[in-house]
Amino acid sequence: MKRRLRLTIRTLLILSLVSALPYCWVASEIAQHRTEHEALAHMRVVNPRTCVVWTNQTPAWLQRFGVAPEWMNRISTVDATGVTCGRLEAKDRPQSKIDFDDENLREIADDLKNLKHLTEIWFQVTKISDKSVDLFGEFPNVELICLHETNVTESGAREMQERMPATYIYHPSLYIPVRMYGRVMPGPPKRNSQYELRNPHFSTYDVDESLKGTGQ
Repeated sequence: MKRRLRLTIRTLLILSLVSALPYCWVASEIAQHRTEHEALAHMRVVNPRTCVVWTNQTPAWLQRFGVAPEWMNRISTVDATGVTCGRLEAKDRPQSKIDFDDENLREIADDLKNLKHLTEIWFQVTKISDKSVDLFGEFPNVELICLHETNVTESGAREMQERMPATYIYHPSLYIPVRMYGRVMPGPPKRNSQYELRNPHFSTYDVDESLKGTGQ
């Protein structure tokens, strides 16, 4: 007589839990994707020029099987002017500081915190000042913050660099100047002349095309 396989209630519960884990992970990732879209929508209400870069965060072992669903896209870069994300031509670059200041930054602070894979913040050519130094300290995982052509002073930039030693604070007082877009801009950091600005392979651009050619 064949012996029947008997499973205890405890074993069944464990098997049910293990089989449910992948579904829980998928649900969590989809929810995060939705959260980041909502964050972007609010950031664009505050500043219509906002554009971002999406990168796919699917684990490498899944990508080997050709699995990289759209709901694994995450915002890795936020640009207040569209200069970096949109790769605007020189003629389309803002010729004066756009209307985005410390108060606007505080309005979107929670949105930025909801971006779990945010690595670069480009707030160049804005009216952000030293009043936002403390606020930037709430983003310790960000690798680069660009504050070129803002109202942030040298002392403010140096204070930020001291508070965030692992983050490159892109400010003229901390970097060797180079000429780009027909004007002087920050180059490699003085403390490491071999540093080259990271240029990741972007998977998707999310740019407001209406900004191109406006000269704003």
